[in-house]
Amino acid sequence: MFFNSTSFTCLAYKNLTYRRAGKHLLIAIDEVTSTEYMRVFAASFQVFLRQNLPVFLLMTGLYENINELQNEITRNAARAHERRLAHQSS
Repeated sequence: MFFNSTSFTCLAYKNLTYRRAGKHLLIAIDEVTSTEYMRVFAASFQVFLRQNLPVFLLMTGLYENINELQNEITRNAARAHERRLAHQSS
């Protein structure tokens, strides 16, 4: 499936509808690789979690691929945190 910002917006809207109905959303991804689309999805998923949406993620794949994606997400989160700190101190 091809993901873009529109599909993530639709997913977030559906997820809000699920929460109101008392339902949960499970997203399952097989054979994860660290592609641009997966990084965009992972960032969007983090937003869903911060919004306390009832969404869950199950990902499978080779250890190296999952580890690479986790490392990329961690680096991006650290950069975002540093930018927030720099903005607060200025």
